[in-house]
Amino acid sequence: IDFIRLFHNGQYFISDSEEVQWSLQNNTQLLDAVNNAHDNIEEVALAGDGSWVVIREDDFEASTGIDDGLKSNLSEFFRNQLRWGNERRREIRDANATNERERLATERAAREAREAAEFAERERRHREVRDAERADREARENAERSAREARNAADESAARISSLEAMFEERLKEEAK
Repeated sequence: IDFIRLFHNGQYFISDSEEVQWSLQNNTQLLDAVNNAHDNIEEVALAGDGSWVVIREDDFEASTGIDDGLKSNLSEFFRNQLRWGNERRREIRDANATNERERLATERAAREAREAAEFAERERRHREVRDAERADREARENAERSAREARNAADESAARISSLEAMFEERLKEEAK
């Protein structure tokens, strides 16, 4: 049971989590207010003179016999509650938007870091391939140069030998004369 209100002349109002029961005799305005309540009724007050107040979650309804100061205070209270609720919803919405921006920024930073790492890895592989190709080319060029130098040296040796042979033959011819 949420609450029980007992009023004069055997009248009552009972509210629990499942239903609301009441016996409000000879007070059609109060019966209409209770019957037409779209929100949960939080409180019901009935004075001996028949004036009444029904408090709902975010509003109230009062009979004409209720003090104007009380009505004013209740109106101000619910206005403040509404304003506070709106401000709180805005703060929550702003906090959610900030959280979403931070989440997106974190995801973007993680994606950019991942992409940078992937790019660096691709560059490293390309560099390794280029270095290996350059090393192969340099080794091939060195081998070709060595072979060329060896051929040139052999050719020079052959030319020198031929030159020596020619000189030797010429000397032999001169001596033979």
